Amino acid sequence: MSTSTIEVFRHKYGEIPKFNGSNYQSWRAHLLQVLAAIDGDEIATGERQAPTAVNALRDYNKLKKQAAAIIFCSVSEAIHPHILAQRTEPAENAS
Repeated sequence: MSTSTIEVFRHKYGEIPKFNGSNYQSWRAHLLQVLAAIDGDEIATGERQAPTAVNALRDYNKLKKQAAAIIFCSVSEAIHPHILAQRTEPAENAS
């Protein structure tokens, strides 16, 4: 009998099983719940676009960076090379 251990990323709003290439559905569901808690889920899915007003854009960009950091930290080391070039574009990492 083999046992497998799934790495977990812990965030103050929940735990996300690290994406390892074979657990996409579970990873995505947990990821979107954590991102929703910071109001970043629509940024990650591409449903929310950058605003044009300067103050709103600054807030949007801060939230976008937070979402990208959560996504990056919630994938296994083996996946990191595949997303490093896109790490500030959450919609490209979580879709």
